[in-house]
Amino acid sequence: MSTQLERKKAHKRSITIISILLSIAAIASTVALWFYKVSSKRAYEDKWKDYDDCGVA
Repeated sequence: MSTQLERKKAHKRSITIISILLSIAAIASTVALWFYKVSSKRAYEDKWKDYDDCGVA
């Protein structure tokens, strides 16, 4: 009986750990995407900032 209870506790613990790891991965992916978009926008604006005065942009 105690081994069955221990298995349930171990299973619940592993599900909790997996859930936490997936949450951390999702947050890290979101932050990485945000940094990529910010840096990409900054690079695009730096590329075309010289053309703002001549009326091409």
